Amino acid sequence: MSNKWVKALLVVLLTWLALMSCQSIVRSGQVNLLPRLLGVDNWTERNETLSHPSAGLAELVVESQNGGITLIGSDETEDITVEAHYRAQASSEAAANKKLEQMSTDIKQEGNKLVIRAIYSSARTRESINYTVTLPRALSVQAKTSNGGLEATDLGGEVTLNTSNGRIIVSSEKGPRELVARTSNGSITINTVPESGYYNLRTSNGSVKVKLPEELGISLSAKTSNGSINLGSGQWSFDGGRLSKNQVDAERGNGELKLNITTSNGSITLQDD
Repeated sequence: MSNKWVKALLVVLLTWLALMSCQSIVRSGQVNLLPRLLGVDNWTERNETLSHPSAGLAELVVESQNGGITLIGSDETEDITVEAHYRAQASSEAAANKKLEQMSTDIKQEGNKLVIRAIYSSARTRESINYTVTLPRALSVQAKTSNGGLEATDLGGEVTLNTSNGRIIVSSEKGPRELVARTSNGSITINTVPESGYYNLRTSNGSVKVKLPEELGISLSAKTSNGSINLGSGQWSFDGGRLSKNQVDAERGNGELKLNITTSNGSITLQDD
């Protein structure tokens, strides 16, 4: 028998085995295995809006493990409003809905601190909870997530932002007074108008861009392992400081804002507003 006929018989045999396997799966009721084998998932989602009075509060903590967090400060709100977006994926719609039912948001007041925490299903896989939180702009805020970006707009108090994988964006017409922004994998973009304070910005893999008023005095410490540092315009003093491609210690004006920037792989850019 020629090689041509042998190959043809092998193709027929393999096709027959595949058809028998599919028939066996259908008869046994294991159809839900096919989406996994084919990489096809069912997903479901729902939205929820929650609120809590801000009277007597000094601090807000928002925690999610897989999802982004957006913080919006306002002088016109007296309550803290939480818009939650839940999403779950599974091999079947029924399984995805079951996971979705187990996901929720826990809001608990501890003295003058309010804690908003994402609650996931027992499976804890292929799920995400994203938050948009509106709050009084003067309130101190801490936001933390593992996989997702963080964005803060018009906050004026003390702001701490931490994520493992995601970018961080902070914008404000006045403030924040103090800012700590840290991400392991992602860029950091700051566009604010503070009068003074302390900003600590750190990323392992990503660039850092900071836009500040030209008249603002800055005491700068910037360091990157692989990347460049661009100070933009302005009169900088390096007396007692340091100036190199990868590290700069310098001062502009009276140094009202203490600015500490560190990245391992990325550039650092300062721009005047």
